[in-house]
Amino acid sequence: MAGLYDKTRDQEKAISTYTDCLSLNTSHKKANYNLGVLYHNNAAKLKGIVTTPADKNSLKETLTNAEFYLKKQRTYI
Repeated sequence: MAGLYDKTRDQEKAISTYTDCLSLNTSHKKANYNLGVLYHNNAAKLKGIVTTPADKNSLKETLTNAEFYLKKQRTYI
């Protein structure tokens, strides 16, 4: 279901669905990977529009989330 939300560009629903999945199984490899990719893609979008300190904080948080889930996914390979 999260993949469908991602394809329809409903990022919030996709992130919510992957997060719900991980609340049931924290080692779910695909959910960790896909969540990391979603955060990474969001960071890439933010990078081009960062103008304020709040934008910089949002970008930093998004990159931190991407790194966290991508590293977590590698743990369960």
